[in-house]
Amino acid sequence: MTKFDQAVVLGGSIAGLLCAAALSPSFGRVTVVDRDELPVDGPDARAPRRGVPHGTQVHHLPAPVRTIPRALATATCAHRTSSAGK
Repeated sequence: MTKFDQAVVLGGSIAGLLCAAALSPSFGRVTVVDRDELPVDGPDARAPRRGVPHGTQVHHLPAPVRTIPRALATATCAHRTSSAGK
């Protein structure tokens, strides 16, 4: 498979982040662009973002669908770890 240099994903929603995870095996670098700052740690990581007015609502993923993000993240991490030594 051809490895491309860089992909850009517009939007840091769950869809954008899953898209970035799906693209990462095919691209050397994946950049997610969002208008809001995306803190990944601390109390701000759970605060609602300005660009997501429905962010405070409870969301539910059916059980079969919950495995998809985990599988993508696991595959992405495994790919990054295996290609780090190359």
